[in-house]
Amino acid sequence: MLVDVVFPIFAPSKEWTKAFEEMNYNSEKVEKEFGSPFVSNQHEDLKVRDGIYYTGLNSSNWFRDANLDVYSSFSSVHSESHKSWEYRKNHDMKFISLFDIADMYRMAMFGDARHVEYGVCDNEQQILDKWSHLENSKQRHFITMTPIHKDNQPEKDGWRWHKWGEYIGEHEIECEYLYDEKDIKVVYVFHIYTLTPESSLGSMPVKKVLQEA
Repeated sequence: MLVDVVFPIFAPSKEWTKAFEEMNYNSEKVEKEFGSPFVSNQHEDLKVRDGIYYTGLNSSNWFRDANLDVYSSFSSVHSESHKSWEYRKNHDMKFISLFDIADMYRMAMFGDARHVEYGVCDNEQQILDKWSHLENSKQRHFITMTPIHKDNQPEKDGWRWHKWGEYIGEHEIECEYLYDEKDIKVVYVFHIYTLTPESSLGSMPVKKVLQEA
């Protein structure tokens, strides 16, 4: 199921960022003058609906501070997969790819390996249409979406399709860079997160985050 979680999003104003640089990156001084650079994901401009939020690309950096514990195949699953692969190789067992083993561990540990962890879409409904189990699964999921606007792209070395996973939208990709595409204004990089059974639904610990930033 999709659940409504709470976490901070780093969204400093231009004034805050400029002052941060001018004050030798002292966040405490900048905070006193300009306030916190963090906003809640519950803000009306950021919350699409319960369980889906607009964020920056690095929003997961603040999950731990918000007491959100999410599964990660890039940590425990990756490590355990390598152990299994080495065991099979050393014991002359039937070879299967490391990716297949990772999927086996994801299914065993998470109970669901049917959806990707990240990708690119045109809107949130495409995610829910492709992986409908996200809304009725017993596990608790939430989704973040980062808008990538074509108008904001530099002429060189901008956002590229292939670095962000599967594209599930309707646009026919013709170029490597979004800047060079025609008839498209914005796409969204999405991440699907699954809470562990022990995880809370999050909090907004701005002071703690600022001290550790």
